[in-house]
Amino acid sequence: MNKAVIYARVGTKREEQQNSLKNQIAYGYDLAKQNGFSVVRTYVDNSLTGQTLQNREAILQLLVDAQKKKFDVIIAKSVSRLGRNSIESL
Repeated sequence: MNKAVIYARVGTKREEQQNSLKNQIAYGYDLAKQNGFSVVRTYVDNSLTGQTLQNREAILQLLVDAQKKKFDVIIAKSVSRLGRNSIESL
């Protein structure tokens, strides 16, 4: 069974953004279940812009864990959750 992690991010602490965060995580678990993945961790950056990786502790830890091969698959609701700067995100 492939090991998956979920990454979720919102840019503000507004209530609708917090609901979005919950929805992103629920989406990740649903997608993992549909594909037979085992979720081993959820990374969350709350109230942080997606323009840069700076100060986004969760995604920085995700990158460290990826280098250590702690999981096989990253699930995010959309590529924009990883970052708005395509070059930096890649």
